[in-house]
Amino acid sequence: MAASIGTAYYELTECFRQRDMSKLRTLLSAPEAADAFNRDQNLGLAKQCLPALQRRLVLQLTSTYLTLSLEDIRTKAHIGSIAETESLLFDMITRGQLCAQIDHESNHVVFTDDGDQHEEASAAGPSGGADESVRTAADLDRQITQMLAIARQLKKYENDIIVAE
Repeated sequence: MAASIGTAYYELTECFRQRDMSKLRTLLSAPEAADAFNRDQNLGLAKQCLPALQRRLVLQLTSTYLTLSLEDIRTKAHIGSIAETESLLFDMITRGQLCAQIDHESNHVVFTDDGDQHEEASAAGPSGGADESVRTAADLDRQITQMLAIARQLKKYENDIIVAE
């Protein structure tokens, strides 16, 4: 039992670190992993990794591309539909996590590097600056690093338990 708990957390962090959406979906739908996360009351938190990884994949695209079609973003970020892609982008723009403009006529997104626009969006937030729960990419990276450290420690404990048996 201890081995499966450590393995589930380790696999979760590996999926996120490798940015592998299909493996993450498979892991979260596996009964053993769901049981492991559920035992620790972390299943809801684990499921939040899916949209977090999609956001991370979208942010990663901004460092490579200036313009992409909604379909390309949908495909590269493993999002279900164009409507979901547009909704995700709109949410990220509104929260100040992404500087971009959606051109509905051409179905393209233009990523901008406008620091002023980003700061204004960040300050305004979706509720006039009252939303302090917005996480920046740096916060996500810090949390992922912490999760990886915890996963390594769990893996070590798992190996110690196996050796002790």
